[in-house]
Amino acid sequence: MPVISKPFNFPPAHELKRSDITTIAILGEGNFGLVEKAALKNLGGQAGAVEVAVKHLKLEGEAEAKVIFDKELKVASSLEYHPNVITFIGFVTLEDPRLLVFEFAQQGELLKYLKQSKMTGISPDKLVKFTLDVANGMSYLSSKAIIHRDLAARNILVSGDTCKISDFGFSRLGEIYVKMSKDRIPIFWTAPECLVASKAKYNTKTDVWSYGVLMWEIMSLGERPYSSGLKGRIKQYLEGGGRLTKPRGAKITYMQS
Repeated sequence: MPVISKPFNFPPAHELKRSDITTIAILGEGNFGLVEKAALKNLGGQAGAVEVAVKHLKLEGEAEAKVIFDKELKVASSLEYHPNVITFIGFVTLEDPRLLVFEFAQQGELLKYLKQSKMTGISPDKLVKFTLDVANGMSYLSSKAIIHRDLAARNILVSGDTCKISDFGFSRLGEIYVKMSKDRIPIFWTAPECLVASKAKYNTKTDVWSYGVLMWEIMSLGERPYSSGLKGRIKQYLEGGGRLTKPRGAKITYMQS
């Protein structure tokens, strides 16, 4: 059965059959989930199978895993099509394992793409386009009252020459989200006012801070932001006026008003 990789109009996200999904390869594994490349058949009357990305949520406690799964499902289900946000295709909740199924991005993670471009080369115009792609996608999420909370190059996917925002495991619906738990946070991408153990208030402005760090990642071709020695004192460093240094090779142009 041929696998179709070219984009097509996905139907609205809906319950899928586990038997229609065939794993092709493992794409990655993190603290909260396993992501696979798979072939999905019987989607919207499309002949053949469609390449998709399938996310299995994994946590030690089943109850906690269900909470995480349901939160990401709720956020993803609220999304409509946007060219700079990964398309949510459907879910499996009536059978085990429970799955979230997304559009497959052929070029993979932006972070890996940027690091590879150090060898292959990439134009400054393309890097600027990537920053604009993410800005457009984040503007859409903000219009839907979605706070991403984990915006970084590792959570952006590249499809063709287009960047798409992905990974809504930390995302929340609402103009303001107050973190009451002791969730792990990506400290080098997090706004300083949120670098507290609990009751941190996340909103669009805190996503804007993360976007600034992401732009630095893009222009530095995937370098790690800040020094690793700052890990335990990044909040004090930022509150003291410390900031990211200019990426190597980047040029700053001042426009006259």
